[in-house]
Order: sequence, then C-alpha cells, then structure tokens
Amino acid sequence: MREVDLEGAWRVTQAALPDVRETGGAMVYISSTPAISGYKGTPYTEAKAAVLGLMRDVAREYGDDGVRANALALGNIGTEATVEHTTHDYDELAREAALGRWGQPAEAAAAIAWFLSPMASFVTGQTLVVDGGAVMR
Repeated sequence: MREVDLEGAWRVTQAALPDVRETGGAMVYISSTPAISGYKGTPYTEAKAAVLGLMRDVAREYGDDGVRANALALGNIGTEATVEHTTHDYDELAREAALGRWGQPAEAAAAIAWFLSPMASFVTGQTLVVDGGAVMR
C-alpha cells in the first residue's frame, strides 16, 4: 500500500483556502472505501479516515465563508496504480462490487464534477461512496 501524506493534504488545503474563500467555491477530497468499512487495520485506512475528518473540519470551519468541502470514498477504480493486480485478483476484486466490475476514472471524475457544480450548492461535509456498491452493507 502507498503511504498517505495527511500533512500534505492539510498544506494543500491551507494553500487553496484563500482563493476558495474569496470565490465561495468548493473543495473535493479523495479518500477510499476502507475509511468507511475498515481494512485490516492498515495505516492506509487510518490516513484515509483522517482525510474525511479534515474535510468535515473544513466544511464546518469555513461554511460561513461560502466554502463547501466534500469527499469521495473511492472503491476499485481502474488506473495505472491498479495494473499491479493479477488477472485473478482483478476479477475477484470486481466481484466485490454489486455492479460486478471496476469503476473507470471518468466515473470518479463525474462525481467530482457534480460536487463542484451548482447542483451541489447546498451539499457540504459529505462523503460520496463511488464503489459500484461494494460497501453498501
């Protein structure tokens, strides 16, 4: 598993906040489904859960300034980072989702675009799970 740099997420947040506050914009954080469902107690899980906490703090702290902060909890999305899985692992992981497949990067991007759009103008402090139904238990 990759190391997750929560301090880096906080630094990027601090750097972006002046502009986002000025425009009344939105921030979208990227987390992962283990932050919701757990995964063998790994540091990755803990770090991704911390990203959700950071997002909620930003939503609460800067909401009066018109800042919206939300997050995606991504499941298995087919990217270069997932190429390392063998075909067997890839197929097995696809079966974990109710839709029986891996998500595509464009599907995650569409969820981000929705959070940033006027359609989500009254949505803040929320986590949208984009995982094909893998953790809907």
